[in-house]
Amino acid sequence: MGVGWAALLRDDPTRWRSASIAWDGVARDLETRASTLAKEVTRLPQVWTGGAAAGATARLSDQLARLRAGYASVLAVAQALDEHATELSTLRGSAAAVEDTARQLGLRVDADGTVRPPAGPQNESLARAVSAVVWRRDAVLR
Repeated sequence: MGVGWAALLRDDPTRWRSASIAWDGVARDLETRASTLAKEVTRLPQVWTGGAAAGATARLSDQLARLRAGYASVLAVAQALDEHATELSTLRGSAAAVEDTARQLGLRVDADGTVRPPAGPQNESLARAVSAVVWRRDAVLR
């Protein structure tokens, strides 16, 4: 199992979504700065010529390339965090459905994911119910 039951139920997709929004804001800021710098790189040779101007244009072009690369990397982080939040939200919904099914069948899912039948006599029907809930729990944790 990749993630434990308790960790899945405890983790909050909202904080991942908030992190995604923050990283997206950084990406947008980098994009805005890159756009502004691109205009300056284009304009510079029109207002300044000579060796020093060529050197300055080359340095600004290098900085522009770095900003654009940074933008792509930061945007990828924002997108990964958003996808994680979405997946976590889906998994938590599935986990809640497993717990609801368990309750309806008279079973209990412990914090560690152990499925427990009620105390008392056990029968084939109860064993099938436990097996079905365990199967669904394992499907969520894959």
